[in-house]
Amino acid sequence: MAMTVLVLLTYYKTAHNQLCKPSFINGLIRSWRKAETMENITKIECTHFKYLVSVVIAQLCTSRQNLISHPQFIQLASLLSEFLSHADYREIRKWENENGYSWKKFRPYLQVAYFPYHAKRSVQARGSDPLYGNLQMMCIETGIFSLQLLMSVEKERKMMAEQGLLDYILCLPSVLPKNSSAQQRAKDLVAMLGKEMHLQPPSLNT
Repeated sequence: MAMTVLVLLTYYKTAHNQLCKPSFINGLIRSWRKAETMENITKIECTHFKYLVSVVIAQLCTSRQNLISHPQFIQLASLLSEFLSHADYREIRKWENENGYSWKKFRPYLQVAYFPYHAKRSVQARGSDPLYGNLQMMCIETGIFSLQLLMSVEKERKMMAEQGLLDYILCLPSVLPKNSSAQQRAKDLVAMLGKEMHLQPPSLNT
């Protein structure tokens, strides 16, 4: 429950100054490793915990404030890469459904997924740092993973449509680096939606 609250806090940029403190980030890293050794949680519970930690990391590391400290780039990118290489969004969502999870906000995940688009339009003090660039790409892919998880449920697909956000998903592959794993995941997301919904071409006003 505490990690879910942290995810919700990351929706508010005003909280990022506190959440990006090195002590807090190091605490996230320790919690991740501790979860792997706990005997009183199941494998899927551990995976779900790591998913929530990954969402927090992705939200903070794509903040336009760039508040994460340099020594933590490699560790955070490694955690996200580890998660993305082993996790299945369908298994996580199945567990969430069984445990009463319901998500209603989608813009924060779209903002993470669209980070390279926004980054071109803002001054990135660390934009030329290859370590930070790798971390950014891991965060972007985590954002798309989250959208896959959210859009695998009909109720949330309808909410996304009602909020006028589907066009942003349809356009997502075109703003990501060509032939990247993030772009492929975005294409898979669009294909998944196409099987579940009647999609219209994106509006020119999007």
